Amino acid sequence: MRHLGKIFALLLDFATLSEKSRKEFLTMMNEYLLMSPAQRRRAINEWKIRKDGGLHDEPGESIRR
Repeated sequence: MRHLGKIFALLLDFATLSEKSRKEFLTMMNEYLLMSPAQRRRAINEWKIRKDGGLHDEPGESIRR
């Protein structure tokens, strides 16, 4: 279980989110879990762009597929 530290860090980050942000995260996670492999690759690329400041959404707006 070499990734336990990373998992706990993610759980702690999730726990510090507001209720609205937690719901948004869970919605996006559920969407990701239902995606095909090609859709997952596109989503990951889009998330990387958004993380680096390339695209901006209004608060509460998730990526819909």
